[in-house]
Amino acid sequence: MANSVAVTMPTPFERFLLGSTEAVVDKFFSTWTADSILRLRRLNSNFLLAVEAYTTRVWSVDQTFDRWFLDIDAFLDVLDECEGIIAGSEGQQHFARHEFRGKDLDVYVPSHGLLKMGRYLKGNGFHYQSSGGKHVLFDAAAVLFSAATIRDRDLAGREIFGSPSPNTYSAFNFYRNSENNIFRVLNMDGYRIQLIAVHGDPVQFLLYHFHSSKLSFEGYLSALTFSVTAGVMNYITGKYAVSLFPHHTFIRREMFLCQDTTRNAAAHQAWVVKYKGRGYTVIGPTDRITSTREIRAWERTVGDKFTWVLPHHRSGTSQDPLTQALLTIGVVIPGKLKIVIPPVRFEVLPARCGVAAAGAALRVGPPFIYR
Repeated sequence: MANSVAVTMPTPFERFLLGSTEAVVDKFFSTWTADSILRLRRLNSNFLLAVEAYTTRVWSVDQTFDRWFLDIDAFLDVLDECEGIIAGSEGQQHFARHEFRGKDLDVYVPSHGLLKMGRYLKGNGFHYQSSGGKHVLFDAAAVLFSAATIRDRDLAGREIFGSPSPNTYSAFNFYRNSENNIFRVLNMDGYRIQLIAVHGDPVQFLLYHFHSSKLSFEGYLSALTFSVTAGVMNYITGKYAVSLFPHHTFIRREMFLCQDTTRNAAAHQAWVVKYKGRGYTVIGPTDRITSTREIRAWERTVGDKFTWVLPHHRSGTSQDPLTQALLTIGVVIPGKLKIVIPPVRFEVLPARCGVAAAGAALRVGPPFIYR
């Protein structure tokens, strides 16, 4: 007697997701929160196929950078070699499925990656514009900054005592040649790249200094747009993207002020107005905070169970033995990949604990000595 095989016909919903055009499916899912979409993929293989196709399109690094670079893979390779990250609005919008498209791209690199990244930008349609007393030639300006961060001298060559401050940074502005017809034809309207050089690891800089501490800025202060909330603590590396407060940012659409808002209050207010206009609730020190595991955990680590991680490539493995060995100690991503994420520790404390900056709802920064 032949074995019978039970065949289950797809439901109307499954047929809709698998049979509709990409535009229709994208429009349908645009009102769903990211966590609801990912729950759907777990139900059966049909939903898995439909959701994988959708996520590949909307959380695509190609879509994030297609307005900036012709060869996106080459840019990501340089970003990885420089140990840099993308943060700011473009990092946030990568997870937000590109609700809004800005004109600025914030690239953070350690001092040793500054020269390489700047030269890459100059070779790909951007020109350097000096500001804040920097040298008019980028190479010279980069060397002067790098020298100041690795030697006991300031940018003017004067001797200083002790090691350079770890929160020292400087912004180098690059602009697109708007008269180039090729960029207009290709709809590459990304206009300005702020190449921000920091002393040390850019991820630690964002967590430990940029969002919660006083900064030592070498150059023109207003050249850098401040990101002051937990909602923009998202960044993109050459291999993956990370969101540290995804539930509040992309599910609840809340942003917590984390920096001293009494300094440059006008700039902070303009930033708050911008994100309120985009449908976000900006929470200050006196506002009620809905406690979730993201902020209740107190001690957090980049790559922990509260972190969202999106790999740029969702399949394929390296044949290199060393890479294979490293992958065995990486952070597991649902699916086929393991990704190595440096486990930077940080803590999250509400304003009522008395350690947040003036005007901030949360303290996000390095663990205090009392830990």
